[in-house]
Amino acid sequence: MKETHDNGVAERILRVSVALFASKGYSATSTREIAQAAGITKPMLYYYYGSKEGLRHAALLHYGRDTASRFDGILASPLTARERLVEVAWSHLSNLVDEPDYFRFAMISLFGPSEECPKEALQEFAQLMDSYHGRIVDQAVAEGIVAPDSRDLFLSAFRGILISYTIERQLGTRLEIDRPLAEEIIRRLLQGFRPGDALGQSP
Repeated sequence: MKETHDNGVAERILRVSVALFASKGYSATSTREIAQAAGITKPMLYYYYGSKEGLRHAALLHYGRDTASRFDGILASPLTARERLVEVAWSHLSNLVDEPDYFRFAMISLFGPSEECPKEALQEFAQLMDSYHGRIVDQAVAEGIVAPDSRDLFLSAFRGILISYTIERQLGTRLEIDRPLAEEIIRRLLQGFRPGDALGQSP
């Protein structure tokens, strides 16, 4: 993405492209359609993003950077690990409601045909989330609310639940999303991963 002070135009191009990629798929969306919907010329699209592929890459990473900014705020706040886990869960769940086009686009990119999947951008986003999630789970281990030998399993379970809700939202089977849901997810997860709890033993 070209560095420019005219971020409003670049942002509009991203928003329009994500909406079109989500509804039609990347391959079926032309640069002409994107430019027309964004109210710009095709040369302007290439000026900002270099190519259609560059636009797709930027669109995928745009959400990652926005998420990273929010996570930086969460990590900078004087919160416990439990509170941070709730904030991260709520950030993801609320974005399912606020950014439906992005998540549909991401699901198509991840699970669609190979031409729809820019692996480099997805891997970059996954690595970014690994860093943030891992730091918060490490704090949970340090505070004694997650057993050290369950650290990686807890992290996988946490991510798995968020991915599950993402898929359910896209299918229209998960319509009620609110902050108490985020709090309940973390409460239930921590009950199952406390140090000393035997498998199958009631908390």
